[in-house]
Amino acid sequence: MPQLPSELYREILQHVTCGRDLWALSTVSRVLNNEAEHFLYHFVNSTNRVLTKSICELIIHCPRVRPHVRRLSMRNNDNLPHEPIGYWDTVAAALRTLQDLEALRVSDGLDNCNGWVLRGCTFSLRELDVDFMLDRPFLEFLSTQREILALGWTDGFPGLGSTDVIPRNAGTTLLPALHELTTNCPAIALAFLPGRALTHVWIGGPCAHDDESWLAYMAAFGAAAGGLRSLRLNFPFNKRILVALLSRLAKDAPHLRSLGFLPYFNTQDKVLISAIAEHKKLESVVTWSVISADASRALAEACPSLRLVACLHYSYSHEYVFMPVNPLGVPRAVHDPDFRLWRDV
Repeated sequence: MPQLPSELYREILQHVTCGRDLWALSTVSRVLNNEAEHFLYHFVNSTNRVLTKSICELIIHCPRVRPHVRRLSMRNNDNLPHEPIGYWDTVAAALRTLQDLEALRVSDGLDNCNGWVLRGCTFSLRELDVDFMLDRPFLEFLSTQREILALGWTDGFPGLGSTDVIPRNAGTTLLPALHELTTNCPAIALAFLPGRALTHVWIGGPCAHDDESWLAYMAAFGAAAGGLRSLRLNFPFNKRILVALLSRLAKDAPHLRSLGFLPYFNTQDKVLISAIAEHKKLESVVTWSVISADASRALAEACPSLRLVACLHYSYSHEYVFMPVNPLGVPRAVHDPDFRLWRDV
């Protein structure tokens, strides 16, 4: 085949989205091989341990692949009782070779005590999403990462004190560039809010289990939430407590633009609507369930900055009914697996 500039091959190949097609093109010629592998291995995704081990062995034994791997996701959903022999040793060896890795995701279940695999890694991440136990090896790795912008951490040991090892000065020593935090652990949010410019905080699971605990948690949370633009947590159903929390949050986080999840409300909940309207820069409100068109219009009238009411529908995270407001628009169903509703504020 004719020799063309490598930039032209790369321009053509970036429009090939199917992995099988990229692999086929990589076998056509030596020139196409290098350019196709750039896209083929840029994002490596595995969903079971057997495949993950095979991919890691490829990375270990094929040095030319390593510079292409920038994003690596190992979500092991195979539900096997035991991993393959030597599995974590192979993962650790592969990670140590990926000097150019920018994003890493590891999800392995409720008892993932394997943060030690990050020892000796020299990459500088921008995104990290893991469910490793928050132990000293994992914290030692975090202390080396100065450029992480987005952290996702799932606590697989809730209630077992797995956050007790967080340093008191975590806010000034760990992840100084952090902007986006996703976790199921409210204590982690409190630990990482101070001392950095967090703009997006998303907390799954309950932040408290009674009214007084809610008030105490949000008082501590709000003290360091001044820079937040997007906040996602499971607000309480008690309307009196909810109103108090929203009013306080309007003072503590005056720049919030995206807020949820709020429980169902209707046009009769005037005090609640007024509390939401205290957020003067709010652009999107997200509710647990679909509210009426009249309720969304009442909220829009009280909150002129509002542009969208999004209602969770048939799913705990991805399916919504979007109700455009100010100006009013036609409601539509939206699938949002990439969390753009929360991220693009």
